[in-house]
Amino acid sequence: MMSFENRRLILVSNAEPYTHSREEGDIKQGKLAGGLTSAMDPLMQNFGGMWIAWGREEADFEVLDSQGKVRVPDENGYSLKRIGLSEEEIEGFYLTTFNTGKS
Repeated sequence: MMSFENRRLILVSNAEPYTHSREEGDIKQGKLAGGLTSAMDPLMQNFGGMWIAWGREEADFEVLDSQGKVRVPDENGYSLKRIGLSEEEIEGFYLTTFNTGKS
């Protein structure tokens, strides 16, 4: 059986496991529902590592440290590194390539 000792788990996906949003002036964290989050979040919480994903909300980026990361679900959790996409990148990949299969 493979051991994760002295190894770092890195997960890259378009979907982020947690989102941050503004509610009545405060930033609130919410866990996103979905198969990937349901399957991988417990693994990441158990073994640690870094989840790299597309941040969609303005508040997602307001909570990041100088390296573009935030600890989730709390300060004892794993690192979530958010990547911002330009409108051109979103249009080019998500709306054209991904949804139609065209490049």
